[in-house]
Amino acid sequence: MSNKLERYYQDAKGNKWYRYFAVFCRFVLAAAWLISGYVKVSGERFAAGLSHNHPLGQYFDALLNTGYYYTFIGIGQII
Repeated sequence: MSNKLERYYQDAKGNKWYRYFAVFCRFVLAAAWLISGYVKVSGERFAAGLSHNHPLGQYFDALLNTGYYYTFIGIGQII
């Protein structure tokens, strides 16, 4: 099992398409993280399309109503 996994790892490490995909994923995740951070810093409701009656919508509303903590999370995401 270990040799099979190590062989797969070495094959993946040498494949340029895996590397390109990893870099692409990192950029996309960083962009999403920054965008959501800017929304929080600007004081807007995160996931504005989500209903206020939905449990996750209620969570985001409560988080927004905390004030400085919501902004602190956004600044942390941007940094």
